[in-house]
Amino acid sequence: MTTSRVMGVVMLALMPGIAVSVWASGPQVLVLIAVGIGAAVATELACTRSVSSLRDLSACVTGVLVALTVPHSTPPELVAVGSAIAIGLAKHAYGGLGANVFNPAMVGYVAILVAFPQSLAEWDAVTGATALDQLSYRGGATIDEVWKSPAFGLFGGS
Repeated sequence: MTTSRVMGVVMLALMPGIAVSVWASGPQVLVLIAVGIGAAVATELACTRSVSSLRDLSACVTGVLVALTVPHSTPPELVAVGSAIAIGLAKHAYGGLGANVFNPAMVGYVAILVAFPQSLAEWDAVTGATALDQLSYRGGATIDEVWKSPAFGLFGGS
């Protein structure tokens, strides 16, 4: 298989994950992916000064992977910085495709993590008492009352 074919298969393999990310987090994921691909392709062109280097799709895969590794609330400009570092520093500084020591997408992620840690520390999650905690310290409530607690989600008739 050629490199462009392998990268095309990788892009196809990423599609279900992208679809779930868009479903769970909204269309902002597509913005991050577009920015990641755009920055990676622009950096690839700047480093190689050749359009033919884009045919292998490795820059596109790197841009998508950088975008998918960050939370959906990450500003798009940080994804652009990460993608540019991934292609410029991790890929072309070591000699280009196949000569890189580290995975370029993960170098881009680490660059974002080191330079902008607060932007990756934001997570969209709800915290609270666990179901086991609700059962252990029910404070005189019956099992049926505890079972209807939000800690059990939509189970038990809540």
